[in-house]
Amino acid sequence: MLGSMKSLRRKGHRLLHSLPLVAPVFAWLLLAAQAEAAEASNPVSLVVTNQRDHFSLTIPAGWKELPAAQVAALLDPNDKNATRGDGACMYAPAATESLRPPALVTVSAVRYRRISASYLRMLEDEDLRRMAVFDHVRGEGVLERDIHETEYDTNRHLLQVTLQRADPTLGRVREIDHVYYTETGSITLSVAARAEEFDAWTNAFNQVLTSFSVAPEIRYKPRPPGEELQLARTAIKSRFSLLGIGVLASIVMAIVKWRSGRVMSDEI
Repeated sequence: MLGSMKSLRRKGHRLLHSLPLVAPVFAWLLLAAQAEAAEASNPVSLVVTNQRDHFSLTIPAGWKELPAAQVAALLDPNDKNATRGDGACMYAPAATESLRPPALVTVSAVRYRRISASYLRMLEDEDLRRMAVFDHVRGEGVLERDIHETEYDTNRHLLQVTLQRADPTLGRVREIDHVYYTETGSITLSVAARAEEFDAWTNAFNQVLTSFSVAPEIRYKPRPPGEELQLARTAIKSRFSLLGIGVLASIVMAIVKWRSGRVMSDEI
């Protein structure tokens, strides 16, 4: 009996000495669990880099990238850029349960050709810039009076437009478009929401707009006047060459049809 009591005292003594080691470990595990739970309830912003279209931006906390099938369903069939672009990326609040999110961020890259410096200089004139914007959005549910503001940043080669458009499902939609001109065409960043709800999304939209960046390798680079002129001439020649090919193909097709008709007539 006495031996059993001594053994218990020795085990209790070892347990007491081990408590200073167990307590910090337990506290660390508790803090880690609390931090994980806090992160789950308070998601953080996410920086996204798109290698295909050469841009990066920060997605607000609690937002997600939409799947390709949903993006295709949401793209405006009247959007002139959608027919020439290579796809678009869209981001929306993760809690969205409907096909059309209450707030939407869209990035669309158009790889067509480098816009001429003379066109960009034209955008520095307020009246001409407004006319150019209206020509671009005409027929997309936008009236001239719906264009609220236009600006052009000569340092970043960035056209900024604030407008409203009529949407058959959402009603009046307010939109801010940032068009970045690049060496390969342009990249358009758009943020949009119902006009009456737009202010509620201002913080999230501002985070996206201020974080957006075009990769250095495709940023628009000014050229000497002589080089710009040569590029313009090359572009004109290319267009005329394509036109000539198209005309020649039409002539060949017409001759083939004519000869086919002659053969059929001779057979008859």
